[in-house]
Amino acid sequence: MPSIQQLKQRIKSVQSTSQLTKAMQAVAALRFRRYQTLSKSAQSYFDQIKDLNSLALASFSNLRDNKFFGESKPGKTLMVIVSPTRGFCGGLHRLVTLKAYKYLEDLGLKTTDSDQVNFITLNKPGYKQASRLGGEILAAFNELSKSPDSLEMLAVSETIFRFFKDPKENFSTVYFSFVDEAGSVQVSQLLPFVGIEESQNPTVIDMDEEKFLEELVHQYLHAQLFAALTSTQLSEERARMVAMNQATDNAKKLTATLRLTYFRARQTKITQEMNEISSNLV
Repeated sequence: MPSIQQLKQRIKSVQSTSQLTKAMQAVAALRFRRYQTLSKSAQSYFDQIKDLNSLALASFSNLRDNKFFGESKPGKTLMVIVSPTRGFCGGLHRLVTLKAYKYLEDLGLKTTDSDQVNFITLNKPGYKQASRLGGEILAAFNELSKSPDSLEMLAVSETIFRFFKDPKENFSTVYFSFVDEAGSVQVSQLLPFVGIEESQNPTVIDMDEEKFLEELVHQYLHAQLFAALTSTQLSEERARMVAMNQATDNAKKLTATLRLTYFRARQTKITQEMNEISSNLV
C-alpha cells in the first residue's frame, strides 16, 4: 500500500491534470465556436460554386466523353485523407484513416499496392497513420494552419488536379475521407464528377471548351476540399471538448478515491500511534 506522502503527491498530481484538461476543454470550446462560423462560410461557398457549375456544365452536350465527368472506370485510385490537426480528440484521426482503408478494401483494392492505390494526406496525424498502415503517399500537407483560408487550399486542389490530369499517373477515381459536422467519418468521390445532367440545347461558350471545363472542375474541387477541411476541424474541436470533459470527470473521481484512501491510511496510522502510546503507559 502506498505511504501517506505518496498518496498526497498522487492527489496533487491528479488535481493538476484535472486543471489542465479543464483548461484544454475551455480552449476547445472557444475554437469550436470559431470553426462553426468558418465551416458555415466554407459550406456556403461550396454550395454556391456547386450551383454555378451545374448551370454552366448544363451547356455542354459531350460531358460523358470528358475524363472529369461521368462514372468512374476501373484503374488506379487516389485517396485523399483529411485528418484532424492534433491528438486528444478521441482517436478521431485514426478513425478517418481506418475508414479510408476499409472503403478501398471493400472495393477489392490492395492499399499497399502502389499500382492500385496512392494516397495524399492533409495534416500530420493522417500522414502518420497512413505511414503505419502502408501504401504509397504521393503528397503530405503536414503544415496546414489551424485556421486555413481558401487560398491555402489551392496548393492541395492543384496537386490533386495535376495528378488526376497527368497521363503518367493515370488515376481513374479520386476519393476523399473526412469528418462531417455531425462527427461521422464520410468517404466521398471527388473525381470524376457524377450526377451532371447534360443539356439538350447547349449554349455556345466563346472560349476554349477544355480550358473552361478545367477551370470549373478546379473551382469545384477547391471548394469541396475547403468545406471538408473546415468540417473536419469543427468535429475535431467537438471531439476534443468531449474527450477533455471525460478526462476531467475521471480525474475528479480518481481524486475522490485517493482522498478516501489517504484519510483511511492516516486514520490507521493515528490509531496505531495511539495504541503504541497506550501500551507504553501500562
